[in-house]
Amino acid sequence: MVMSLCMQGYQFGESNHTVYLLDALRSLDPQLLSNDWFATRTLQYHVAFGKMSEILLRFDVLEEGFLAGYLLLLLAWHVAWFRLVHVLGGTRMTYLLSVLLFFVLAGGTSLGMYQFLQDACFLPSNIANVALLWGLYFWISGKRLWSGAWIGIAGMMHLNHALVGGFLWIAMLAWEWLVRRREAGTLRTEVAGKPHFATALFRSFIPDRNTLYGSLLALGLSAANVLLALSVRHEAQGPRMPLDAWVDLYVRLRHPHHYDPSTWPLALWICFILPICGAFVAWRRMRHTPQWARAGRLFFILAALQVIALLGAGIWYVSETLVQFSLYRFSIYLKLFGSVGAAYLCYNAGVLKRSHLRTALLLLPILVIVGGVAIVMMQHFRLVAPVAGFVWGHRGGIGLMLILMIALLVYELIYARMQRVGQYLLHGGGILALIVIVAVSWNRWLGVHFVPSDDAQYLALCRWVRANTPVDSLFLVPPHEQAFRLHARRAIVINFKGVAQLSSELPPWETRITNILGMTDLRELRRPFNQTLKDIERRYAARPTAALIAVAGQYHADYLVSMRRLDIERNPIVVFGTYFLYDVHGNE
Repeated sequence: MVMSLCMQGYQFGESNHTVYLLDALRSLDPQLLSNDWFATRTLQYHVAFGKMSEILLRFDVLEEGFLAGYLLLLLAWHVAWFRLVHVLGGTRMTYLLSVLLFFVLAGGTSLGMYQFLQDACFLPSNIANVALLWGLYFWISGKRLWSGAWIGIAGMMHLNHALVGGFLWIAMLAWEWLVRRREAGTLRTEVAGKPHFATALFRSFIPDRNTLYGSLLALGLSAANVLLALSVRHEAQGPRMPLDAWVDLYVRLRHPHHYDPSTWPLALWICFILPICGAFVAWRRMRHTPQWARAGRLFFILAALQVIALLGAGIWYVSETLVQFSLYRFSIYLKLFGSVGAAYLCYNAGVLKRSHLRTALLLLPILVIVGGVAIVMMQHFRLVAPVAGFVWGHRGGIGLMLILMIALLVYELIYARMQRVGQYLLHGGGILALIVIVAVSWNRWLGVHFVPSDDAQYLALCRWVRANTPVDSLFLVPPHEQAFRLHARRAIVINFKGVAQLSSELPPWETRITNILGMTDLRELRRPFNQTLKDIERRYAARPTAALIAVAGQYHADYLVSMRRLDIERNPIVVFGTYFLYDVHGNE
């Protein structure tokens, strides 16, 4: 858990929080964001998470509740991970090795830049990720009632998990039925002519009580979330955008890190495929056991989904709906299962002797340091993509890897050679050391993130606006910002973060940004996503005063946030660093 905290960190009120919390704010106070186009005219579908957030807001414990929820998610994730290793026949050392492999290989990042605890926030997708892992663990364990319950919870929390979770449940049941039918066919040839065989065959195809109840939970809760999303009031903006134009804007410009495989670095592919190769060898050796057989079927179904995504929403884009299924987010399970299988192969299947393992753990920190320095240098000279340098060189990544590697080595030495008193002393000292690590590193080098957040001066401006402007005010803000709606609790004309989901909603979003930036085609912006934000910031800062005043008037904005002092007679209302707030109507 400490390793996960150090690698992924924790944050509140940034990134996707600035989108997912808007619905809860509006439920508490309908006047908030009543003039905001994104909040009122686009589909907001995280219903269950919105209700949960609304309750925490009512009791004014949103930040505390999200921190507690995140830590519980972290605990639930690793308990499910450990129990998955155990049910497959692994040991504590197998689990620790799988954690090491998982984080060494691209920091736990999978295809589409997805992670188990995305953005290091308490998010509906993260709740669903952990819940679905529990569902898969219980399925592999043969406990279908609990499996269905957890898959249903995952589907209730996130729409993608509702659709994919329901498909997984049906596909797994169908495969089990085919396996039973094949086994029954073999049995028929052995006991042909015996009358009791037909009855046994018929009963094998009837679901037992746990399977029936599990199916009701898995499919019922998932269907409930789909119905809730469909019932949300939504005003379409006009005709659907052509698919090619939608792909250019939504996929290649706004979300290349999630949906455009051609932009993903080679290091990401290598780190995804490597553990899977080891897991395949382990499965070949152990597939005769029921748990490994069920795990193999699950793995194959999840891998098939990734192939479908790569072909239909990667190489070719055949459907807007297929892209919005976000099938790449489920590659996180392939990476975790692959890490578990590779660790089992190394430690339990006898590929590495324990003496060889200790030697490898001694040498691995040295290799990490050398490799990390080399990758950071190559990144400096633009020889590798940013994800490689991010994993090894950002916010103490090398030091974090060393912590886990040393912990693994010490654990192996304790387990093999130390007496019980020595074990207690070293374990206690290790726990104390981990507590110190978290205390010292919190908000310093804790966590690595892809998307930059707004700076402290801008957040200070947001807090001032919240305390000193009317609730129904409308603001023209720099489109690269992310925090204004959540932290200022005021409506804005548009920003790049809050993108419309549907092709019928995307044209107004595109028009507003092009008008603000003075562009004719958003596809001229630089890529990938971080560079796009920087380009938007540069273009907005360079806009002439008259153009900013004109576009503020076009959208009936009451206030304008500029990144420089404007060439007008009146002074700004307030200044926070490089941010200047002006009253468009001229009343200071």
